[in-house]
Amino acid sequence: MGANNTLLIDCGNTYLKWCLFDGDDLTPQQSEYHKDTSVLETFKDIVDSQAEICDSIVMVSVLGEVFLAGAKKIAEDANLSFLEASSKAKLASISNGYQEPEELGNDRLVAMIGAYELFDYLACIVIDSGTATTIDAVDETGQHLGGVIFPGFELSLNSLNSDTKQLPKFDSSTQKIEANGLATETNEAMASGCLLGLASAIDGICNKMHHQLQLKSFQPSVNVKRVICGGGSKALLKHLEGDYEYYENLVMLGLKKIKEDSIKND
Repeated sequence: MGANNTLLIDCGNTYLKWCLFDGDDLTPQQSEYHKDTSVLETFKDIVDSQAEICDSIVMVSVLGEVFLAGAKKIAEDANLSFLEASSKAKLASISNGYQEPEELGNDRLVAMIGAYELFDYLACIVIDSGTATTIDAVDETGQHLGGVIFPGFELSLNSLNSDTKQLPKFDSSTQKIEANGLATETNEAMASGCLLGLASAIDGICNKMHHQLQLKSFQPSVNVKRVICGGGSKALLKHLEGDYEYYENLVMLGLKKIKEDSIKND
């Protein structure tokens, strides 16, 4: 890879995820946990480590305007051009379905772009399960029909842990959930309930969205792809009953498309 690489960065509530794009290929996605440090310091460390082989940054963020201003300054100091992917009525190949387009989470829109490109413009349902779980439906024309947001696994479990003082605590870093979901002690039962409940919710919502996509389709029988990403995805996959494909770098694929479009429009 040469000095004209683009640094693609997904700035989430818990992790900064990133990779490089050389105009053709993506490097493997990497991530940095930032809950225990300054997120701008973590961002700067990533930029500084790649600045010599990059000429630009394309970023999507859910971290607000103060972080955005700091990220722009870090990019400027490193002599890198900077592009933020933000929600609007149409971005790349996706038409935003929100009544107020800017209210749609930036990362959700970018993930939809990645999925739509990945599946060669087929209708798709995009699930991102992290701190929160989001599910969005996109038809075969690239029109976003809308979506839902509900708590992810950790939020659901933390709600039980904080509001039920007499129940034990489940530590997901050291304790395991039985593969069949059938727990034989209380804190494992709480965790298993949250995980199976989340999987069932995803299946049920996706079934409803699948039906809506079929009703709206211009084809007699529409092929709908279900794709899942996010930190909680691997734990969920074995409990999902539908046909889902897992891509950890879905947001990176969306940022790649946005970068390619920016080059065409220059």
